[in-house]
Amino acid sequence: ALWGTSDGIDVTGYQMENKKVGDLHGAFEIVQKLDKADARANASIWSGLLFSVGLLVPALGFAYFFVQRTIATPVRKFADAFKNISEGDGDLTRRLDDQGKDELSEAARWFNRFASKVQTVIAEISGSAQSLVSASQNLSDTSSKLSDGASHTKQQTTEVATNVQGL
Repeated sequence: ALWGTSDGIDVTGYQMENKKVGDLHGAFEIVQKLDKADARANASIWSGLLFSVGLLVPALGFAYFFVQRTIATPVRKFADAFKNISEGDGDLTRRLDDQGKDELSEAARWFNRFASKVQTVIAEISGSAQSLVSASQNLSDTSSKLSDGASHTKQQTTEVATNVQGL
């Protein structure tokens, strides 16, 4: 009996056509239980998953720490410094920390340069205002003296006119 048949028909239902044991012909089906292979595959998946999580959690922790230290904390300090300057009663002598080579340090340098220019302009305006107050005071004093002089002249003129009429 060739391949478990004695009628000359193969497992696919066709005539065997002079085939001998060991010849390849038609379709073959291999039936084998895969429980052991499935168990090994599942064990590999779980061990790979645990290994990945074991690496991922510390990596995420490091990334969080790195981002906090290099980005979030400097940005928060930068924003706090801006807030303190803006709410600090217009103190133009305050400056941001511009030490470093990062973008925030560069922005701080430009802000500090801007604040210096504004401080200079405000100082010039303040000086001009003081000069204007002084000139205004001098003008007021001069005007007061002129008014006193005019009153005195009017009084003398009145006395002269009275004396002339009495003659």
